[in-house]
Amino acid sequence: MRAYVLINTELGFMEAVRQALLLMEGVSDVHLLYGEYDLLALVHVKTMKQLKEIIGWQIRKVENIRSSQTLIVMEYD
Repeated sequence: MRAYVLINTELGFMEAVRQALLLMEGVSDVHLLYGEYDLLALVHVKTMKQLKEIIGWQIRKVENIRSSQTLIVMEYD
């Protein structure tokens, strides 16, 4: 299961938040962005339960994150 998380940070904290996210198990990459959002994080886990835990209990608890939007990838075999 894969999801992209679009994140807005407090002004001046993009790199600090990026580094905090990269330390999390399940977060495989974090990109700095220009535009409406500051960061794009790629989360790759096996279950929806793991995804909920990472987003709800880890990512949203990171200091200096103002908001986030999660896009769950829909894959077809």
